[in-house]
Amino acid sequence: MKTLAYTALYREWRPKNFEDVVGQEHITTTLKNQI
Repeated sequence: MKTLAYTALYREWRPKNFEDVVGQEHITTTLKNQI
């Protein structure tokens, strides 16, 4: 049986950094302040 390699959509399209998150500035600001 052949297995298929795939990447889940949530991993493929996940923002790589906080600047890529759109429309949730209050969340990204809170996260940046906690790091």
